[in-house]
Amino acid sequence: MAKYAKVMFTQVKTQKLWSQSSWQTQRRLGDPAFPLAKETPQLQAADLLVHLTYQHMLERLAINDWNARPSGMLAICLRNKKSWHDHMFQAKIHLQQMLEQTYVFAGNWDGH
Repeated sequence: MAKYAKVMFTQVKTQKLWSQSSWQTQRRLGDPAFPLAKETPQLQAADLLVHLTYQHMLERLAINDWNARPSGMLAICLRNKKSWHDHMFQAKIHLQQMLEQTYVFAGNWDGH
């Protein structure tokens, strides 16, 4: 996959799909890197947290209860948090507030 990813990344960096005025950050893209997992434990932990959070959101959807508390490994990860601000989207009210803010900034993008 690394070879394929490098080819795709090079295409994104070099193709003139975007004009300079519409995507000025294209020139600031670096180069892809594929470090070993043992060299990036923080990334592995972040991947695990995202996966557990996604699974929890699917559980909430299945039981139709957006206030269901995390359990299992996700609960353990959240118990070790440094700040509630890092995980503020765990509650339905916070998700709703953020969506409302996006409507203000981006306009009515989904028919609301």
